[in-house]
Amino acid sequence: MDTTTAAVTAHHPYRSALRNRDFRRLFTAMAVWETGAWSYTVVITAYVFTQNGSATAVAWLVTSRWITGFLLAPYAGVLADRYDRRKLMIWCAGLSALAMVAMAGVVAAGLPLWILVAFSIVNALLESPNRPASGAMVPEMVEERDLPTANALLNLLENVVIAVGPAIGGLLVVVADPVVGVMLNATTYAIAVLILLRVSLSSRGDAERGESSLRQMVDGIGTLLQTRVALGASLATLLCSGIYGASVVLLLPLTVEIGAGEGGYGYLLTASAIGSILGAPVAGRLSRVRRLDLVIVVMLVVEAIPFALMILTDQLLVVAVLMAVSGAAMTVVDVIALTLVQREIPDGLLGRALATFDAFALAGIAGAGIAGALVLDRFGMEAALWSIAIGFSVLAVLMCVPTLRGARLLSEDEEERLDLLERVDLFRGVGQAALEHLASRATPVTIRPGTVLMAEGDPSDDLWLLESGALDVSAGGRALPTVEAPGYVGEIGLLHGLPRTATVIAAADGVVLRVPGDDFLAALGAGEPSESMVRLADERIRRTR
Repeated sequence: MDTTTAAVTAHHPYRSALRNRDFRRLFTAMAVWETGAWSYTVVITAYVFTQNGSATAVAWLVTSRWITGFLLAPYAGVLADRYDRRKLMIWCAGLSALAMVAMAGVVAAGLPLWILVAFSIVNALLESPNRPASGAMVPEMVEERDLPTANALLNLLENVVIAVGPAIGGLLVVVADPVVGVMLNATTYAIAVLILLRVSLSSRGDAERGESSLRQMVDGIGTLLQTRVALGASLATLLCSGIYGASVVLLLPLTVEIGAGEGGYGYLLTASAIGSILGAPVAGRLSRVRRLDLVIVVMLVVEAIPFALMILTDQLLVVAVLMAVSGAAMTVVDVIALTLVQREIPDGLLGRALATFDAFALAGIAGAGIAGALVLDRFGMEAALWSIAIGFSVLAVLMCVPTLRGARLLSEDEEERLDLLERVDLFRGVGQAALEHLASRATPVTIRPGTVLMAEGDPSDDLWLLESGALDVSAGGRALPTVEAPGYVGEIGLLHGLPRTATVIAAADGVVLRVPGDDFLAALGAGEPSESMVRLADERIRRTR
């Protein structure tokens, strides 16, 4: 990107991550198949509930899939680190399409529940490498500064499709045969294959084919379990996913109980997804809080408590609002937990570590789903809802506070630099992810009176941010206004591709941050430069002519 483009690019929170063509294609493929999968989930769940009239039957169907994913997750991670991740995803999506065609035949023939469960297990087996493979590809597709944004974008996508997919599924439950919903899922898998074929990135980890698969699985599991913060993030996603797993089993009978019918199930999932979409920007802001352990615990409590409040109402709209609140909190936990794992684990082990991370999520979903169904059948809906609200809130405190203590996405020094960047109006239009990247790249330099930061005519390489002290500026032998903290110098040459237009010398003791010029221009490429920066740059140019 040239300096002119960098200076005028309009602000968009996701533009920088979406600039990568491969990431856009991966994003699109995931959007297509996840939409089909969610519409299918609503259709097949309603079909099983109608055929059997039991929450336990629903639990058997959904938890069989989750348990399969949990058991296969470590080996799925080995596959994601052993083979080309793009090709692996293509094969998985293609075979999943065939499995869905067979599932449609089972539904059309009205075969017993155990056959549906068997095909659900096969589909879970085929899908299991997708998440670790795609999760390990993303850090290679986007720059490090865009990683939190890319994760937030994928989380946003996940929640958009959870809104759209169940809405489509709820409509299909009312107007179409269940076979249509299953065949729609098969079609979306096939479309995803065509999109993934256009991804150019060749990505694989360091798991060699000749090595023991068991050894490779142990390496991935051990790395995550021995990294305290990554373990804490995994426990957080276990609880977060557990709340979701219990809700999947309970919401369908709940909608029937309050008189909303089976179609209300899809609408409640949609409400949860809408809340998650609204929670995505909040996740980015809260990721900067120093006590991430408290952020995650509080968000887990906020995710769980709405289920207790559902006891007080029989209105579908009120329940939908409560699900939206829970969904927003779920997004915050998801984004922060995933980003912590991606930043704590080395790239060569990331596929296996993410598979283990997913195993925690699937264990939470399956365990809570089974437990929720058992509590519902034995003690009733009210007890089941209370168990979610109280049980998960207590577990959040006990499991996450010790393991996540001190967790942060930026070091303490980087947070201090970030504070300075935010105080300087030069970066007012720049996105949060770009600022965090600059904070990690900036180097503090102590200055004394007489220290020369730059000389007129020298090549323009770095931007200098004044944290404390004062700087004397001169051009062509003329003294220019002194720069005081917080301030900056060096932007003119970088923005316009010119040599240094002035000489800058420290006038007092202080500290400056050296920001690499390429990083500065890239940051401006993620946002619109502030009006005051443009005015100041123009004024400085006039003075140095």
